[in-house]
Amino acid sequence: MTTDAARPPGLAALLPYLRAHRGTLAVVGALSLAGAGASLGQPLLTRVVLDRMTAARPIAGLVVALVALVVAGAAVGGLRDYLLQRTAEGLVLGTRRRLAGHLLRLPIAEYDRRRTGDLLSRVGSDTTLLRAVVTSGLFETVTGAVMVLGAGTAMLLLDPPLFGVTLGAVAVGIGFALTGRHRVRPHRRPPGTRAGPPGPGARR
Repeated sequence: MTTDAARPPGLAALLPYLRAHRGTLAVVGALSLAGAGASLGQPLLTRVVLDRMTAARPIAGLVVALVALVVAGAAVGGLRDYLLQRTAEGLVLGTRRRLAGHLLRLPIAEYDRRRTGDLLSRVGSDTTLLRAVVTSGLFETVTGAVMVLGAGTAMLLLDPPLFGVTLGAVAVGIGFALTGRHRVRPHRRPPGTRAGPPGPGARR
């Protein structure tokens, strides 16, 4: 039976760290949705422009609107990335300060039982993973899901046969990926199983 201690931490473990930045993250979420909407609106507006060109109708206003939409999408994306990177760096800084303060208050016996390199790794490389989770994990997943849903809906409305072909190709690709994953899983080994014991210098 799997105990709670053996379970890997989920998304709920990040909430205490993100609570201090919830205002900025709310703005980032709104900007992500706005940027996704701008990206989805560009091909639709481009199609309207091409249809009007084919029908020899004026397109000046639509071209200006398309350029404005592209510029607005780029500005929203740049502002979102700036806020997201700043929030991620602030999250890493705050976590490192908390861990450093905790390490400074540990009794000397803890340093005798643990390797110094492990403790430094917690403060250094492990806290850096929080940046990757916030920047490329949380919001990129949400934005990607919105983009896929919006693009699929637009494709279904504009060209149903093309949507069917694309959906079939995606299904085949997912099937191949899952099949390869099940075949590779039995051959996986834990990290470091082929590595030798650490040298004397790495023990401290």
